[in-house]
Amino acid sequence: MLCAAAIPHLTRGSKNGRILYLFGGSKPWSVAQWTDSDDRVRGGSSRSHLSLLDTEGTAVRFHGTLDTTTLGGAGFASQRTVGELSLDVSAYDGFVLWVGKNDGKKYAFNVKDVLPPVEAGVREQSTLSWEFFFVPPLEGGAVVVEWSQLVPTYRGRVQTDPPPLDKKSIKRFSIMARSFFDQQSGEFSLVINSIAAFKKPFWYPEGTALTKQSSQV
Repeated sequence: MLCAAAIPHLTRGSKNGRILYLFGGSKPWSVAQWTDSDDRVRGGSSRSHLSLLDTEGTAVRFHGTLDTTTLGGAGFASQRTVGELSLDVSAYDGFVLWVGKNDGKKYAFNVKDVLPPVEAGVREQSTLSWEFFFVPPLEGGAVVVEWSQLVPTYRGRVQTDPPPLDKKSIKRFSIMARSFFDQQSGEFSLVINSIAAFKKPFWYPEGTALTKQSSQV
């Protein structure tokens, strides 16, 4: 497993202002800040979990079961942040996810700047999401998400003329495993060491496995 403590350049980056840790790194993970958001809200059977890998909160494992039989080929399992973040990352150039060992499946990293109104007893409605689809390096590495690579979607459909993402008021993050219309299913597992905002130029040590390009649906 690639642990945050073993990535000294990220520590240097946080000290010189080029890295802003959001989860992991200098801000240990707390699973209480995340909750499941699976297709069971639509009658599906998928389940997701976010589990700490140690007591210090240096890394988590996003894992569960992606079911495609109940909804006829569709399915998703995700973990999202709770509440409203209202995070200003406008001074940064995007996000970097440092991941560890995983199963090689395709995942989605989602960002929201608008949340639906909360109504007691009513299922949360959909809003515009900005998504980055990726297949992480199998043994771990960096997943680099630049602003221009985030794809605007609404209920899984790409939007052609959305309002720009408000980088001064990010409300929510989520990590998702999707069936991509019956392309993948079953058990999934992804270790995440940290999620951070970054500024260019951003140096990586030689040999770091990188995922830079969004893999479209």
